[in-house]
Amino acid sequence: MPTETPEAAQAEAARSPWLTVKEAAARAKVSDETIYGNIKRGRLRAARIGARKDIRILLDWLDAWMVSLSTPAIINPDAPGSTAPAGAIPFKRRAPPRR
Repeated sequence: MPTETPEAAQAEAARSPWLTVKEAAARAKVSDETIYGNIKRGRLRAARIGARKDIRILLDWLDAWMVSLSTPAIINPDAPGSTAPAGAIPFKRRAPPRR
């Protein structure tokens, strides 16, 4: 039986659509705690794998979560694909509450 080299294992992991919490956090450029918190609150879908209940996040789930966090405002109107969809609600910044 051939043994797998660490390089081969890394190459296989790079092709997998399943991400660990650390990989998902690195891809989204957020902390591990942000990923765990959003999973706990039901905002980010995740799967528990194996007896240790390791968390895995499908790449499509992470992308959908990041899109759900995007603002409806068009920040740069000259950017390609930045036309607002029909019925889009313009983004308005709320004033801080008065004390």
